[in-house]
Amino acid sequence: MKKKFLWLFVSCLMALSLVVVSCGTAEVEEEEEEQEVVEEEEVESADRPKYGGTLTTAIVRDPGNWDTQASPAGGQAYGSGRIYEQYMTSDWTRGAAGSNVVFWPPGSSSLEDYYYPQLAESWENPDQSTWILNIRQGVHWQEVDSDAGRIMGGREMTVDDIIYSFNRSKDLKSSWVNVAQPAGAAAMTIEKTGPWQVTIKVPLEPLAIWFFMIQGGGHGNVFPREVIEEFGNLLDWRNAVGTGPFMLEDFVSASSVTLTRNPDHWDRNPVGPGKGDQLPYVDKFIELVIADTSTQIAALRTGKVDMLSGVARELALQLIGENNDMQYVKYLGNIPWIIGMRTDKEDLPFHDIRVRQAMMMATDFQTLKDDLYDGDAEIDVIPWNKNFAESFTPLSEQPQAVQDLYSYNPERAKELLTEAGYPDGFKAKVTSSNGPVEVDDLSLFKDMWAKVGIDLEIEPLEYGAFNTIVTTRSHDELLYRFSWRIFPVLYYFAGIRGANWDNSSYTNDPPGSDSYIESVFEDVQRNAVSNMPAVYQSFKEMQTYLMEQARVIPRPTPYTYNMWQPWVKDYHGEGGTRFLRYHWIDTELKESMGY
Repeated sequence: MKKKFLWLFVSCLMALSLVVVSCGTAEVEEEEEEQEVVEEEEVESADRPKYGGTLTTAIVRDPGNWDTQASPAGGQAYGSGRIYEQYMTSDWTRGAAGSNVVFWPPGSSSLEDYYYPQLAESWENPDQSTWILNIRQGVHWQEVDSDAGRIMGGREMTVDDIIYSFNRSKDLKSSWVNVAQPAGAAAMTIEKTGPWQVTIKVPLEPLAIWFFMIQGGGHGNVFPREVIEEFGNLLDWRNAVGTGPFMLEDFVSASSVTLTRNPDHWDRNPVGPGKGDQLPYVDKFIELVIADTSTQIAALRTGKVDMLSGVARELALQLIGENNDMQYVKYLGNIPWIIGMRTDKEDLPFHDIRVRQAMMMATDFQTLKDDLYDGDAEIDVIPWNKNFAESFTPLSEQPQAVQDLYSYNPERAKELLTEAGYPDGFKAKVTSSNGPVEVDDLSLFKDMWAKVGIDLEIEPLEYGAFNTIVTTRSHDELLYRFSWRIFPVLYYFAGIRGANWDNSSYTNDPPGSDSYIESVFEDVQRNAVSNMPAVYQSFKEMQTYLMEQARVIPRPTPYTYNMWQPWVKDYHGEGGTRFLRYHWIDTELKESMGY
């Protein structure tokens, strides 16, 4: 009996101990789960965008185009994507903040990356020349505290506003679409096909007009018609009023541009911890006009500016060495510097392919790459670079005849000049802006070309006068400038066809004068949008031809950096201000770092 009782007692103790252990384990597990929830909440709280603060960057000169349609300087209107909006825009969700299929710093190479709906919330493309846009409702003009703002009165944007701005671009000869693509601009039409719908016809140059007017490309903005009717144009900054996330508050020439948050903006964050948030996040966006590069870097170093784009390699490495907290991204840009030439003038040497190829062989590209950029650059950047992987064959895989053009060979260059009728060389004039970098670059070309008898005269001009020559292509002989080889500019042949401002060498101008390029152009226009792999293949085949033609002399393109302070959040080095509405400032972090 005693044994039975003892066994029962021990059994009860064992059971009790199991219950205690079980309860203890449950309590521990519950505490761990609670801790995990707390940690998740803390992470979510840290990542979740916050409103407020000021985001500051620097620009080298005053904005040149308050009204892209009326400004003789052309280009994008200041505030595109900030003050003003277009039908479609760059897709934030495809970059690092979302699916990460696009590396945005140098740009993109896919139409899909620019299909994000803005003022057109949806569209159809039934054929190559037709776009049916369904316009977003509930978008209002900004209530700016100005005469222009009071004229608009915060009313809702309508289809009539869309049609007015489209036709203004079509009719004004100073509009950028007319400067860049005059034939396509003349042929395009727009029609109201529903209360909130327009149909756009683009019978000529459909890919180019898609970029300038349908997607927008920073040019196809919607402007306030009543303000334009009242003042004639928007060239006075005080007349700026749009539908975008920021309102223009102040402009002080040679000092700053100040934008403030539009509290009634329609857009919402589409992705990430802030999904569904009203945009934008920052209260103010300031651009300081700082012409001197070293002063810009000092401003970034001391926190007076929060972000800078296009920082040169040596300055970027210096900043990174000084500050472990500095954020940055390195990339190869798609805007190479080139020497264009008047190949259209038969009395000039550059009309002869042998002269152009001699100029290539007289250029020591490897030395330029090594001496200027410590080897951190690429040589084969024309007609496009390796960022366009589907359309690109590296120089090492090109035919030997093309590789020879990039190999420094002054003796062969002299032979080609002799064959072309210039045994003693010739004199040539190159026009450039008067920036110190441009003049220094050209001095290197001058020294190299002198060894084969080419006597280069450098003509530096003030920026305004130089910009006029660039846009009108009125240079006498040679022109040193940057060239837009970005997508989708590339795919409508801006630099190699017709009277386009980017076509400094008059390649295939007039269209059809180079039958091969024109045949590829027709293939691309036929396949654009509907069959982009065929487009990429056409470009890959044309690359070799264009390199061998040597209608422009490229300078090696260095890798560059976009840099920002760690308190700038939801910025991944995208460059510029295309995604400004999504960035936010961690003010607590900034204060904790002593700024």
